Amino acid sequence: MTNTFLPLAPANAQGGLSFFLILLYLLCLFFPAGVLAAEAPQTPRKALVLFTFGTTYAQTKDPLEVLRKEIAARHPGLTVRLAYSSAHVAASLKAKGQQAETLPQTLADLSADGYTHIAVQSLHVIPGLEFDIARDITGRYANLPKGIRRVSLGRPLIGSHEDAKAVASILLDALPAERNTEDAVVLVGHGAASPSGSLAYPALQCFLTRLDPRILVGTIEGPFTLESILSALKAAGSKKVWLLPLLTAVGDHADNDIFGNEDDSWKKTFSNAGIQAIPISRGLLAVPALAALWADHADQALADLSD
Repeated sequence: MTNTFLPLAPANAQGGLSFFLILLYLLCLFFPAGVLAAEAPQTPRKALVLFTFGTTYAQTKDPLEVLRKEIAARHPGLTVRLAYSSAHVAASLKAKGQQAETLPQTLADLSADGYTHIAVQSLHVIPGLEFDIARDITGRYANLPKGIRRVSLGRPLIGSHEDAKAVASILLDALPAERNTEDAVVLVGHGAASPSGSLAYPALQCFLTRLDPRILVGTIEGPFTLESILSALKAAGSKKVWLLPLLTAVGDHADNDIFGNEDDSWKKTFSNAGIQAIPISRGLLAVPALAALWADHADQALADLSD
């Protein structure tokens, strides 16, 4: 009986080599490389983005200096970038020759540089509009076909009831030693239109009241108005108030809305009502314990990057 099967290779060595090369060529032609050999697993490249509203006001020192040092001590060698939630602030800083990018631009740059796992840490005080924007952007940049594989978002300073309790204790400890226990203290935040952001202020007020009923939380925008705070101070018979911005850094809102000399500023309104107002021109990021709390949130965001 005649054998109809073709031999696997010619009998001579030269023919065998030619047959092998032709077979290898055909395999490479019709099969992708990933089928022939498993790709080596890609080592994750991590980066941290500090996401802030920013300010166009000239600063005598970097408002993020304390936080940067805290993060560097916890994560030596970690790539840290800065992104702005305000396109206006980013454009204004760029016009002055400074490096300033929005969050989408920063994420795109990191992806182009080969970073695959990126934690975005919100440097906002409450989960307001800017935090909602960050959540939307990070959601769109996660699990891209190429480049970024994972993106996480760290909660703002007051992102939970536990945060509100911790912030209340830290703020009380950070008050000036000259403050008499009979003196009132008013913390002035920006305010928020989002429900979650608005709830952060009464949560903070609740824990502050337990520690010291003379500390009040007000907002430039929102229900905790200057008028309502003034009424509370009058009802308590307060003669002196320490005025602090509940803001990350001292900028336009602090210098004008809170400490300004116009009649509608918080300081001037209290003074006109016969209440001595003592301004404390210090942003929240300048308080080491608060910077450490933001760093704790960044730690969690970095931990959330694990596959």
